[in-house]
Amino acid sequence: MRAPDPSLRESLKRIASRVKKLPLRVKQGLVGLCLLIVALLIYPFQSTVVPLWRLHVIDNRGASVQRIRVTQHWRHNSLETEGHEEVQVTDEEGIVVFPQRFIRANLISRSLSTPLKLLRNGFNAKTGPYASVVVWGSKENETNVAIYEPGGPPQSEIIAARIVR
Repeated sequence: MRAPDPSLRESLKRIASRVKKLPLRVKQGLVGLCLLIVALLIYPFQSTVVPLWRLHVIDNRGASVQRIRVTQHWRHNSLETEGHEEVQVTDEEGIVVFPQRFIRANLISRSLSTPLKLLRNGFNAKTGPYASVVVWGSKENETNVAIYEPGGPPQSEIIAARIVR
């Protein structure tokens, strides 16, 4: 192991000497500031992956589709390695409501996650929030998918076209 650079050692000694000469209140303030910075770096701030999603499922004639399955998928591609899903069934009016989905992560994770993912997976890596819904499971209606675009409202209506026999 190499010995530290003598000029660096001297610089650190000078800094330590100056800090020792500071008044106690200033030292306490510096310690408090350092603790505040550390707290901000490790506090898990909350971010929305997808807002509340109220979806009306209709057929190609505009009639509400009752009791059809709708699966919501969501994941923050930068901060999570696994996705999530929830299955619901539309009510009598063809509506499902999925709650807001969020994630908590500290500033250290947030600042390192995207660059590390890009290094691992290249520039085609998916980053940021992702969410979608899939309408499926009916013999009378086609399957359909809606994808949430971050920053805007989720799609409020989706068509599950009637299958003509």
